[in-house]
Amino acid sequence: MFKPVEQCASRYPEGGTVTVKTTAAPPPTGTDGTDSLSASASSVTPGNRWVSVSVTDTGIGLSSTELSRVFQRFFRGAATHDQPGSGIGLTITKSLVEAHGGRVTAASAGAGQGATFTVLLHSAAPYPRG
Repeated sequence: MFKPVEQCASRYPEGGTVTVKTTAAPPPTGTDGTDSLSASASSVTPGNRWVSVSVTDTGIGLSSTELSRVFQRFFRGAATHDQPGSGIGLTITKSLVEAHGGRVTAASAGAGQGATFTVLLHSAAPYPRG
């Protein structure tokens, strides 16, 4: 599931970064694009635990047109045509995450601005206390 992350990280020029962040997360709030992937963990209740994994990079970013197509099979952004790959990694990731009842989203401020991919999955284990 994280192979696309590894592949993206290998494409960065020197000085680029990839940051992975995991947090307790509230359950999704709907299917209309308003999923609460970054809301406060205080809304998480016992028996309804979710985990958010966000991967943020300082890479090539995505235009709004590319962002709307990034999970389509074989889609490759304009700046990646000279890079290895087939354009199916994020499609497979999305399918796997959704098969487990989760959600995956992509966000970018635009070309050259990096991107953030967030996976939200139900957690079977209780959160540590402390």
